[in-house]
Parts: sequence; C-alpha cells; structure tokens
Amino acid sequence: MKVKFILNYPQNERISTFILDFFLAELEYARSADDHELWIVSPWIYDFNFDLSTRGSYDNLWPGYTKSSIPFSSILKKFLDYQSTINIICRPPHELIPFENFKIFHQTKERIVEIEKLFKDLLELEENIRPLSFEQKRLKESILSLTKELQDTCSELRFLLDHFRESAKGHSNVISFIQNIKRYAPDKVNIYYNYRLHAKILLGKLGGFFGSANITHRGFNYNDELLAYTAEKEILDALHIIVVKLAQSEEFWWRKKSTAYSILYEYQKQAGNLELIKEMTRSDDLPEDLREIFELLGI
Repeated sequence: MKVKFILNYPQNERISTFILDFFLAELEYARSADDHELWIVSPWIYDFNFDLSTRGSYDNLWPGYTKSSIPFSSILKKFLDYQSTINIICRPPHELIPFENFKIFHQTKERIVEIEKLFKDLLELEENIRPLSFEQKRLKESILSLTKELQDTCSELRFLLDHFRESAKGHSNVISFIQNIKRYAPDKVNIYYNYRLHAKILLGKLGGFFGSANITHRGFNYNDELLAYTAEKEILDALHIIVVKLAQSEEFWWRKKSTAYSILYEYQKQAGNLELIKEMTRSDDLPEDLREIFELLGI
C-alpha cells in the first residue's frame, strides 16, 4: 500500500501515536547516518507532549522519559544532537500576531483612561453643585445618571481589554517554540516564513505525512483530522520537491527565509505609522505580558 490514511477519531489510535512511531524510526536513522533531514510544514506549530506509555520503553533514545511523556521540543533537540538538519515552514510572526491586535488593545486602554478622567471630573462637578434651584437639581440628577453610565461603560471596556490583550498575544507560543529550537542548534535549523501557507507536511528520510492536521496538540490528538502516511520513495521525492518549493523565496515575495524577514517592516506596513509602533512599545501603561511579546518579536 503506497499511502496509509489515518483518521483522528476516538475509536482509532490518535494521530500523535503514529507521529511518535515516525519520529522513533527517523531518530534511529539519524543516529547512524550523516544525511538526515526533517521538514516540518504547518501554519501553527506548538510545543506539546507525546505519550510514550503506549509504545513501551525508549530509554535508549530518551533517558529519563521511559513510559512517560516527552515534549515535542525534546524530540526535535534529539534530532539536532544527532546532527540532523531541521527545516521549519510556518506563518510569519506578523500574521501570527497582527499589529492590529496591539493597536486595538492600546486604543481601548487609552479610551478607558479618558473615560475615567471624565468620570472623575463629573463627580467633582456634582459635589460642587448646591441645590439652589430646580434647574440645578435637574443638572445634578443628569450628572449622576451620566456618571453611572460612564461607570458601566468602563466596566465593560475593562472586560474587553482582557479579551484584546489575549488577542494581541496571538500565536506567540508558535514563535517562542521555534526560537527555542533555533537557539539549541542555530546552524542546523532553518526557518522559512510562508505568508500564504495552509499545507501541513511532516517529512523525513524514511517516511512522510501530509493532510489536514496542524502540528499542535489538538491537531494530533483531538480534532477530526486526516493524515496520509507514505514510505514510498517516489512519493517522498515528490513531497521533498513540494516542501522546497513552499520554502523558496527567489520567485515569490510571500516566501521568505527568516534571515530576510523584518517584523518591524511588516508591522509598519500594517500600521502605516512607525511612530505609533514606537509609542506603543515605549508606553509605561503596556502590560508586562505584552511587553514580553514585543521583546519576543525583537521590537
């Protein structure tokens, strides 16, 4: 059979189990060969744990992880220990975390500050009004009503602010995961950004997968996904041509190696205003978690 189809349904073994078998076979190859290469193609790639309990003891490959679970990052680092080359293709950072998310968060926070100031001014005005006339009483009631509305609006905006903060953080875990792997062996890890990427491919020397599942915990364990596995050399060669084409940048502006990519340039195109970006990154009101995201992005 040239292709085996794998469904991620509850009645079947999870996709992650087959992926783990694939990694084990590829690691055995990488340990004894000097030409091993791994291609990881997915718009979203997160770190998550693979369950080793269903496949027995692998203490010779991963000491300390016997009959337990192992992070995806540790598996990839073992490949790097064996001098494998890892090529990762994913969506670029400015699409994983669009600047618009930061902009909405920043604008909402500024609006809350403005409303709170107005709220404070109205309260002071209400205190200074003396009930000397009927009209002043009506004005006082109007002020009290307006301050109550402002108070409710502030509460709603604070709730939205938390939502916008999470949106602004976006898929930052994809970026931190890839940076973690890159730091471990900078000369053996190649990162490519594909602005239009939707394909999902996992390709080694002995086999490869292609299908619908992103390389995430949900994609490999819970979502209704379909992957095709093949060990046929003819198909593997065709997949290799495809992944190289998805990574190449000479002909297509939307495919870039990470070394030719500038997050600041892309954010400036999204925002249309470099000063706005600088203003936001320097703001004393910027929450620490968003500040960490800017640092992660190198801004």
